[in-house]
Amino acid sequence: MVANQGKNIILSVVSFIIGIVLFVESYKLFSIESVDGTGIGVYVLGLQISDAVPKENLSFYAIAFLLVGMFLVITSVVFIRKIYKKR
Repeated sequence: MVANQGKNIILSVVSFIIGIVLFVESYKLFSIESVDGTGIGVYVLGLQISDAVPKENLSFYAIAFLLVGMFLVITSVVFIRKIYKKR
């Protein structure tokens, strides 16, 4: 049972960190003011999401990253609280 709790804690911490990274990426996309050329490349955790996103569509990506980040942070906090309440 203890080993399973350790795995759950590690998974929750990793998802919390990924959620924070998505928050930061969302902030970066919201704060972009000018795009030169056909668009901007969107990268998350070193992975290319899209090669050339027009400025009009940046808000879609920013909102999506924000929502996924919020989901990951909230679920990881809930899981960690449940794990520590069982102890």
